Amino acid sequence: MDTHQTCPCSPEGHTLDVLLRDGTHDIRTLTINVTGSCDRQGPSIGDLVATPDPVCPGYSIKIKSIITDPSGVDRAELWYRYIPTTPGISEEHSVLMSRIGDMFYANIGGFGVGELRYYIKAWDSPGNESQSPKSVTWVVIC
Repeated sequence: MDTHQTCPCSPEGHTLDVLLRDGTHDIRTLTINVTGSCDRQGPSIGDLVATPDPVCPGYSIKIKSIITDPSGVDRAELWYRYIPTTPGISEEHSVLMSRIGDMFYANIGGFGVGELRYYIKAWDSPGNESQSPKSVTWVVIC
């Protein structure tokens, strides 16, 4: 048996060929009408805003962005990497972002002097993913 999975964006016609017990074929046309969405693109992620920028050591920084999608934004994560000015291990971390309407935000902090690189990943209701460009801010002596 053949199966066909599709996400049509408009009605589709298919031919159904049924082999009967007597060996003959019963061929019929089948039309699939579309309901729902054909969303294949992830959310739109606006400019990332960091406040304060730069940030003082030990203080927190808020990263926020407007994120929209016609199917609805399911969730957004802030991904970041702190790179200290002194040699050390630098690992990437993520945190689930909070939201107020279309504005998503996360507070991170407790860093020493160094560089903070960050970006956002967001998913819409059907599961499509988007990623913002990477941004950089500095943790400086205040």
